[in-house]
Amino acid sequence: MKERGFSLVEGVLVVVVVGLIGGVGYMVYSNFLAPKADKTSDAQPVKVESKKDLETVDKTLDTVSLDDVDTTDLDSVTNDL
Repeated sequence: MKERGFSLVEGVLVVVVVGLIGGVGYMVYSNFLAPKADKTSDAQPVKVESKKDLETVDKTLDTVSLDDVDTTDLDSVTNDL
């Protein structure tokens, strides 16, 4: 008579392989979803200890303007889309 079904060893082997694939997939997926703030930003927080420091930061922020940004490269990219 021919035996039907899977042996215990075959079942355990399938569970181990699926577990390994799932574990690797989870690690890759969680690294993909991890915040990238520390990798993409070079900005450092400013510690303000006095009013003079605050005024310096305020003057620096006043000098930065989006009007100074050259957007001609961005226009060529959007035209290509």
